[in-house]
Amino acid sequence: MNISKEFLIESYFPVPVLMGFFSNPYLFFSSSVHISVIKETGENEYEIAILPYTDEAKNTSYYGILSGPVKEDNSVKYNLRSINFAENFEMSIKIDLSRMASSSRVTIAWAISSESAMSQIVGRSTMSLNPDHMVNRHMIPYLKVLENLARKMDSDERFMFERVIKDSMDTIPFLKERMENVPSYIAVGNGNKSSFYAEIHDRKIEKLVLQNGTVKIEGGDAIMSILNESGQFEISLFFPEFRNHKDKFLS
Repeated sequence: MNISKEFLIESYFPVPVLMGFFSNPYLFFSSSVHISVIKETGENEYEIAILPYTDEAKNTSYYGILSGPVKEDNSVKYNLRSINFAENFEMSIKIDLSRMASSSRVTIAWAISSESAMSQIVGRSTMSLNPDHMVNRHMIPYLKVLENLARKMDSDERFMFERVIKDSMDTIPFLKERMENVPSYIAVGNGNKSSFYAEIHDRKIEKLVLQNGTVKIEGGDAIMSILNESGQFEISLFFPEFRNHKDKFLS
């Protein structure tokens, strides 16, 4: 029985980045978990390991040949055939990429020539080599992890090295304590009533601004206000490069 599935995925990555991912067989098939590229055996041809990961198949090695990628505009095609199953099978995979308003669309068309061929070897656990399993249980979560890492790189978190919560009276002592190991950094604190921005350079507080509603307090007066404020501050510490982003906290 021939089975064919189509999957639609929305991705944070732009089309050129996705094209680089899907056209690299080592990256793409590693995300499936159950198909692993071993080595290149010719131009656009690879030896692969097929990994059912079941009790019935755990002591047997299965292999195949992968052909591709064949790239056309924003699409990528692969063909795969097994070589040492009791009844061999073929897979064809086509990935189409398109740009949407604020994301990219990935369409994966995945066809298998014979589901019964896998059943003879893998037994009751054929699901692990099923396109539904490989795409939904492995490939999509893999892409989401990469997207979350990319979002962090695009956000202010890439500059942050520590985040803590301190009582207001312990905030200034904490900043001074951190100076011993990190002589220059940026600190941003958010409390119940106010927030502050501090620039530490060569173990000295060079700039400190406390914002309470529309009121701004600077320097020594800001230190006293932090010490006297009730409650706690959530304090984030950033590398000095974060200085370019200070306006969002002092607007």
